[in-house]
Amino acid sequence: MVDDIPGTFGLDGLALQFTGGQFVIDRRTGRLLGEQDLTPKGAAWRAEIVREVGWSDVRPVPPAKCDRCTARL
Repeated sequence: MVDDIPGTFGLDGLALQFTGGQFVIDRRTGRLLGEQDLTPKGAAWRAEIVREVGWSDVRPVPPAKCDRCTARL
């Protein structure tokens, strides 16, 4: 666990690190902010931002006209 993750990709919070990446959590609310992939030296090079968390029974759909977008479950 790493505290005070710098604001890479706008994710400021507490990180739970694993091999090759980390989950970033808001330390005040415990809400998942996103996941970042890390280089071997520990620098963030890609991130997935979590905008909203909740239950749904609707399959995700990529935005219109989005190149290389996927909707995965």
